[in-house]
Amino acid sequence: MRLSTKHANQQSVILQDFTGGLNVSCTENLIADNELAEVINMEIDSNSKLLRTVQGTDTLYTTTEYTFKSAAFDILNSALILFTEDNKILATKNFSEVKEVGTLTGTGEVITAMWEDCLLMVLCQMLG
Repeated sequence: MRLSTKHANQQSVILQDFTGGLNVSCTENLIADNELAEVINMEIDSNSKLLRTVQGTDTLYTTTEYTFKSAAFDILNSALILFTEDNKILATKNFSEVKEVGTLTGTGEVITAMWEDCLLMVLCQMLG
């Protein structure tokens, strides 16, 4: 008994050349065969500039002084920015020296984004 014909007309294609990288500027049917429209669990290797599988997570920094609620990496300044539960903003480049660089004025979720030559930080408050 055949339960479904949903995948009956589906074709499998194996591609091994992704030298074109990630292309999100066009619709999927207009990109080249060596480009990807979506990448899951992959990252660009900073040395070779090639795609690789994400290597997982590891403990970067631990302390009993603070409890962290969020973090962001400032790629332009090569610094890790840490946000604590008590609204402090900490920064480190080498983990041997972590210093306080600011204070958040709210209690919401911290959202960060790279913008030109800086790291933007936005504090989101839930309404209602």
